[in-house]
Amino acid sequence: MTNRFLLILFFLLTIANLLIYINRDKGFEYVQQSTYANLYPNTNKGISNINIEKDSLAVIDLKGYLPTLKWSVLCNDTVIRHDQLLPLHFSLKENVNRYVLQPNDSTVKPIIIDLDYAPAELYKRNGSSVATNYEIRYCSEPFVAADSTSVTKWKDPLDYTDAAELNTVKQFLTDSLHIKPTDSTLNKIKIIGSYIYQSVKQSMGIPPDSLSKHSVYKQFCLAKNQETKIWCGNITDIFHLFTSAAGIVSRKIGLTGHREIFNAGLHSANECYLPETGGWAYTDITQNILLLTDTAGKILNTVDLYQLKKLNQTGNIILYSSGDSTVLTGTYANADKKYLWRENEILYPHPFDPATLYSWPNKFKRYISQNSWLEIYSETTKYDNSKFYLKIYLFYMWLILGGLILLSYLLNFKRRNN
Repeated sequence: MTNRFLLILFFLLTIANLLIYINRDKGFEYVQQSTYANLYPNTNKGISNINIEKDSLAVIDLKGYLPTLKWSVLCNDTVIRHDQLLPLHFSLKENVNRYVLQPNDSTVKPIIIDLDYAPAELYKRNGSSVATNYEIRYCSEPFVAADSTSVTKWKDPLDYTDAAELNTVKQFLTDSLHIKPTDSTLNKIKIIGSYIYQSVKQSMGIPPDSLSKHSVYKQFCLAKNQETKIWCGNITDIFHLFTSAAGIVSRKIGLTGHREIFNAGLHSANECYLPETGGWAYTDITQNILLLTDTAGKILNTVDLYQLKKLNQTGNIILYSSGDSTVLTGTYANADKKYLWRENEILYPHPFDPATLYSWPNKFKRYISQNSWLEIYSETTKYDNSKFYLKIYLFYMWLILGGLILLSYLLNFKRRNN
């Protein structure tokens, strides 16, 4: 009776798993949905730590500043500590006060912190056991929220690229484009992006299926010689190859989504990490966008641009684009209005080998585990992955039950033969 029940249950689990497999693309895959802070963590410069010791002694450490820089601390315009090295130590005053961390270098901006402090004794007198007795109301400098691993995970080793072609690209960057290791990342982006745009702008169009059998470098050579048509996906791969070869952490960006029954863009672009500022730069060579900045000069990433477009605040964006012989500066004027909508999902693929991404081992790994090959930013869809966890539960129940039935069969077989 027990064996019959197990067999019936195993049969039902088999049917359920087969139905899920047939419909695996209908919400059963694991989706790694990331926030702005996940995709653009501050890793470069800011406040790395704030501790309150002995009830009222503030200890503040900073990242991205020279360790030899000396600081003074002001509380409500009164100097309370002079010429300290990091980390800074000073006593807090009760209630809300403004503390200014003033460097002795006039080229470095002071850091302003509005902090509300109450002595622990005050809570004790009122019979309260408080977990913390201070609250930061305002801070002019961001908190460093992550370490360098949040950037290096996007670094593509290009180990799937032909070594001879990769060396050719690196040699070309040095000998023909005259890029030096000491050049700023922004300068490298402008030189590489402008060169690629000018090389392929006459070859933009619908590529033949046969183009996919060629390497990225070969695709670039064919397009440069006007022997094939290429579109955004190919251009994104080419820019990624050249920038990665130049030592830039570069990632590909996908724009997709729907507006009611219509597709809301299906496009590829790039982002490059700027170690000088800790930010990312949106670059779309297909549309001749090398860089974008806001009115304060901040380099825009994809979500920054997305937010400004959503609020219809793109009028003051500065566009850096490729001219025939130089980099041009002008007004953005909604240059990519065809692709970036408020309904978009923005895709961030992790570095991968294109030849093995859809291999059976990798597909199976993604099927049975939280092994997503990309991250998604979306403001219109919230993924809870409940169908994915249901799939995993039923799959492992099927494996366990199948193992128990097999074990039971082997034990019965052994008894019958003894």
